[in-house]
Formats: sequence, C-alpha cells, structure tokens
Amino acid sequence: MPWTEDTRKMYKSVEGRSQSELTDAEWKVIKPLLPKQGTWGIPAS
Repeated sequence: MPWTEDTRKMYKSVEGRSQSELTDAEWKVIKPLLPKQGTWGIPAS
C-alpha cells in the first residue's frame, strides 16, 4: 500500500514513539490484567 496523507497520519510517531507502543504508565495499568508468565502452553521438557 502506498503512503498517502491519510496513512501517514494513521502511523505518525507520537513523542518519538509509535502510536502502538505503550507508555510506562499504560503498562502499569494493564500489567495486573495480563496472565502470569508460565501459566499456559506446553511445559518445557
């Protein structure tokens, strides 16, 4: 897909970071909601 003025606005960097990157404050909010490490998947052999 070519870059257009609309797509440039959609993917514009905010404060030197991508719009999809979370700030430390945002991680602090969602961290308790994430599953604990190692509680899912196939056990290591």
